[in-house]
Amino acid sequence: MEERGRLSIQNIIGRITHGLIGMDIFLSEKTNNAYLKDFLTLKEDEIKQAFLSASAQKRLIPPYETKLSDEENSFLNCVKKAQELVVRIDKVKSDKEIEVCLNDLGTKMDVIYATLPER
Repeated sequence: MEERGRLSIQNIIGRITHGLIGMDIFLSEKTNNAYLKDFLTLKEDEIKQAFLSASAQKRLIPPYETKLSDEENSFLNCVKKAQELVVRIDKVKSDKEIEVCLNDLGTKMDVIYATLPER
């Protein structure tokens, strides 16, 4: 079970990293790319499940009510905002908007890395 959770989280990290790479490529080449398409396949439920599973593994008794922490919600909102930007990336007038999104998502990656179970 723990290994499956680790692989799930690594998959999420990989697709978010693809989003970061794809946005960076878009800034230099101004074309959509496979990295952006892969990033858009990431679903909100996958991220939520990864956070909730990691949280449950750290507790002796599972909580009665499961919900995300403020930090996890902030990360999830950042991913959704980035995906919304990627959907309309061809219409973005300023590279600055993409750069801000790239920086926000990159700095919040620690939140998802913290969910990785230790080996």
